[in-house]
Amino acid sequence: MRPLTPLNRNFLRASALLTGLATGFGIVGRAPLAVIAAGLACLLALTTLRNLNRNGDR
Repeated sequence: MRPLTPLNRNFLRASALLTGLATGFGIVGRAPLAVIAAGLACLLALTTLRNLNRNGDR
C-alpha cells in the first residue's frame, strides 16, 4: 500500500481534531457546537475516502 498524500493525511488529522472538539463540546453541554464539529469531521473523513478511492489508494 502506498503512503497517504499530504492532503489526505491532513484531512484525516483535521477530522480527528474535530472529533475531539465535538466530544469536548458534548461533554461540557454545548450541543449545537458539537453537532457542527461532528458534521465537519464526517465531511472531511468522507472527502478523504473519496480521494483515496479516486486515486486507487484504497
